[in-house]
Amino acid sequence: AEISMKTVAIREIHHRIKNNLQTIASMLRLQSRRSESEEAKKILKDSLNRILSIAATHELLSKQLSDEINLIEVIDFVQR
Repeated sequence: AEISMKTVAIREIHHRIKNNLQTIASMLRLQSRRSESEEAKKILKDSLNRILSIAATHELLSKQLSDEINLIEVIDFVQR
């Protein structure tokens, strides 16, 4: 029962992290659309790409047992 409870807790943590990263990505997209400066848009896009990379890495790591990840998998995941 204890293992089951810990598994549920870990899944909930992963879900919350995923939601928070998606919220940050959405906020960056909104700010980018409202910005008139091309430099600001580029900076926001770079930040968005970093957040999406973190989200993809977290998603892939949370679904596997090992702590190693293939960079090609992350890139493919982000481009979806």
